[in-house]
Amino acid sequence: MLRELLRMWRKIDLLKQALDDFITMIDHVEAMFRCATETLFGARKCVDAREMIYKTDIKVNITEREIRKRLVEHLAVNPRGDAPACLILMSASKDVERAGDYCKNLLEVASMYRDRLTESKYMDDLRELTDRVAATFGKTRKAFAEDDQVVGHEVIHEEIRIAKRSDAMVQKVASDDELNANQAVCLALAFRFLKRVNAHLGNVASSVVMPLHKIDYFDEKWGTQKTVDKAEGQDEENKA
Repeated sequence: MLRELLRMWRKIDLLKQALDDFITMIDHVEAMFRCATETLFGARKCVDAREMIYKTDIKVNITEREIRKRLVEHLAVNPRGDAPACLILMSASKDVERAGDYCKNLLEVASMYRDRLTESKYMDDLRELTDRVAATFGKTRKAFAEDDQVVGHEVIHEEIRIAKRSDAMVQKVASDDELNANQAVCLALAFRFLKRVNAHLGNVASSVVMPLHKIDYFDEKWGTQKTVDKAEGQDEENKA
């Protein structure tokens, strides 16, 4: 359904602009994520990153409102047309906006951490998870823009794995008596905020593979251990 609607929407100026704006939102939040995580690892200064991230966040918020406005205007003229697709795009744009908010939270973690994260024994784990979330942005963009259900499923499977990995790392940090309070709190928050960024990207992907009433609840269908194990098994086969 989404593919046909996207093709049709490209011919309607209001809706074409809404779709283009949505992809721009993903681009903006991806830039925010990259900036926040570079700051987390010491590659950027917090003061410089804060200016960039908060200015971009304003653009994201404005763009989300513009998308809602265009969709409402379209439905006002066509009250019986495309309502499900409009709701899908509204829901997806809200998820992207929320992912941007968690990028701001990652920047806050960077500013609170008193030591050098590069000297932490959890740096490799944090960087690995960061790289996996970063890779999800492009796949999410492709899944939605092209209604690519295969890529959408990949994003969902990876979201499940990242969530499990994040939870495990939070538990590990919480039980590490060698960490001081600042280190433990900041590391736990960083792992959890990475999980939340990726969860909202997973919600966007769910709009490609799930019916409207099940968007954001893909774990009910895909969140079983059997499904995750199958996906991980396929990954191992591909590596071989």
